Amino acid sequence: MTCARTLAVIGGGISGLAAAYFASKLLGTAAEIRVFEAGDRPGGKVATLRTEDFYVELGPDSLVASKPAAIDLAVELGLSEELVSPAPLPAFIYWAGRLHPIPNPARLGTFARSGLFSLPGRARILLDLVLPPRRDEADESVGAFFARRLGREVAERYADPLFAGLYSADIYRLSLLALFPQYREIEKHYGSLVRGLGAVRRQAAEAGGLRSLRGGLERLVEALVGRLGPDRVRLRSAAEAVLPAGDGRWLVRMGGESFAADAVILAVPAPRAAELLADAAPSLAGFLRRQELVSVGVVVFGYRGDPGLAGTGFLVPARAGLLVNGATWSSVKWPGSARSGWTVIRAYVGRAGGAAWWEFTDAELAGRVWAELGQVARLPAKPQFVFVRRWPEALPQYWVGHPGWVGQVDRELEALPGLFLAGASYRGIGLADLIRQAGEVAARAAAYVSPGPVTAG
Repeated sequence: MTCARTLAVIGGGISGLAAAYFASKLLGTAAEIRVFEAGDRPGGKVATLRTEDFYVELGPDSLVASKPAAIDLAVELGLSEELVSPAPLPAFIYWAGRLHPIPNPARLGTFARSGLFSLPGRARILLDLVLPPRRDEADESVGAFFARRLGREVAERYADPLFAGLYSADIYRLSLLALFPQYREIEKHYGSLVRGLGAVRRQAAEAGGLRSLRGGLERLVEALVGRLGPDRVRLRSAAEAVLPAGDGRWLVRMGGESFAADAVILAVPAPRAAELLADAAPSLAGFLRRQELVSVGVVVFGYRGDPGLAGTGFLVPARAGLLVNGATWSSVKWPGSARSGWTVIRAYVGRAGGAAWWEFTDAELAGRVWAELGQVARLPAKPQFVFVRRWPEALPQYWVGHPGWVGQVDRELEALPGLFLAGASYRGIGLADLIRQAGEVAARAAAYVSPGPVTAG
């Protein structure tokens, strides 16, 4: 009789749940799999606020069709009929007291006509057509890259809200090669970012844009938990340490109990993984704790009335002087997410080096954000519904040199058989990236736990 092999997953966010699900498919009944989540709900930052009148995302709000992992998983979990597309309406960038349509890289004329840029700034863009491409492999910041190719105005008024804003990061520290290596390849291949971006944007449009799920993305979490079974997902189970068990296995300590596992997947932020491994792997922990995390917040407003904005929302450059990074008119962007007559807005705050918003009370934060939204769009004096969600130390920062850091972490892991890392700290923070990584890590863990043939469950 062969004893069942064991796999422990620390962290019940989307990465941990997906890793457990993929591992269970590969191992079938050959392994006992447990997910340990410190909080009182699974899913991490994939969270949907649901009321009688609307639903709105408190974390990521879409799946990217050009990266199929998340959509493929939704289809596999029986949610294909629930996939929905956003309204085909414009979004804007707020600059100098005005909203400007986001320029389309596939059309150089939209940059030339945009009020985002001064006349010298527009002229500087044209230099990209004659500047030689950079040929070396060294990393650089997203800000430095766009400033080098298209000028500082494009870097700070266009690239910052589109790219750094998504990651709540400082554009002049954000790693190009970690997050957008395709732009370096575009530069090398086309010799011009303008020419190359046009081709890439056309390809992205053909790939299908964005998707979400009717009823909210938390349905993906619920489907994963449903497939795993409630006995495999333990909530309010905070791991305190991960240690060698002395027999080739690993020991997960939680309060007054322990769980012995043949393999452990740490699906938590790198600094948290460092805490758990401080005694077992001090060298690896030293690398992991170097990563910085930024706290972010989401403020949801609802009211009965006209949206007051002819689009789906706006983004804000760091230098524009607002507390908010941007806002989405969720009820407009996702038709059917609110009852007729309701307008729902979700605004987000928090970025590296930005304003110290964390000390505000919820009421102060909501009041400040509502006042800023009122500068941008035509809104009523007060909303009828307000909800604030704070995400402490939520977003890992991919600073310049991040790929090298990930490589160092991987080398440290080679000396720790049976230990695996997954999640937003390493190779992308979008849902598609997290689910892709979860599948890759699950395959390695399953091969380690059961090195012979495995049976899909």
